Amino acid sequence: MQTTTIPFSGFYQTHHEFNIDYVLYDDESTIDIDSIDFGKVRIAYAKEYLDKFSKEYEIELKYEELSSPKFYNYSTDRIFAKISTKTVNEIISNTDSDVLESLIAEKFTNRSGFVSFYPNSLYKWPTELSKWDHNQVGTLIEAYVDMSYDDEQELMEYAICNGMIEEMIDTNTI
Repeated sequence: MQTTTIPFSGFYQTHHEFNIDYVLYDDESTIDIDSIDFGKVRIAYAKEYLDKFSKEYEIELKYEELSSPKFYNYSTDRIFAKISTKTVNEIISNTDSDVLESLIAEKFTNRSGFVSFYPNSLYKWPTELSKWDHNQVGTLIEAYVDMSYDDEQELMEYAICNGMIEEMIDTNTI
């Protein structure tokens, strides 16, 4: 098993944060905001997002953790998951290498204020996929879904409509 990230815009000032806020600030809401463990709500949300992402793109993933930065000025929340090397091999065989190469160049080329610790070409990465770390596998998954990715927001739309977010909040209220 390898660790990976998945495409996720995080919670800070995104539609994911709005999804939670929408429930909290609904005119009919009776939830005491001060009693909510927002960390646990975000973890529940991240697990559900990963599950929906996994099903949508038919990628077997197992939730590992939600990582949130101390400050949001350089990065955002990231969802980490476990993936089998066999699945990584299947994904790379179904990913346009030009799309992957372009994404690698975009993400890992040095620029003002950013020095990459990764080569900015697929052909300089290890040929053995089991040696790729979470950023490399995550980039592969991003290139794979970029070919058919519609809208990240749509993945959680059902959670808003069926009361799932309310349940996440209720379950994590002290």
